[in-house]
Amino acid sequence: MFSGDLLLGARQLPEECRDLLYAEAQRNVKCLSSWIDRGLLAPVDPEHLMLFIWSATRTYTNLGWQMAHITGQQTPQDEDYAMAAATITRLVLGGVVPEVARSPRKLMFVT
Repeated sequence: MFSGDLLLGARQLPEECRDLLYAEAQRNVKCLSSWIDRGLLAPVDPEHLMLFIWSATRTYTNLGWQMAHITGQQTPQDEDYAMAAATITRLVLGGVVPEVARSPRKLMFVT
């Protein structure tokens, strides 16, 4: 029911939960913005990056049955989740790693 309510606009979600979600999202956006400003990530919109990561990972946790159906299994296996994590990681990092990081010099991430 909770996921269904979220899909319909979270009309039943208490205001306190909405406030907590917003505060956490703002902390994440601030961290991503800091990394972008310091050249640790490519210049992308930090809010949309956070939403992309969140939606990609939530799809697998909320719709595991869909992953199983597409892969022809009864239920997702550990290997399926590992492959999903590797794929999402590759897609995200391939899109946000700044050009300077592709050079031999190593960058250190600090929050």
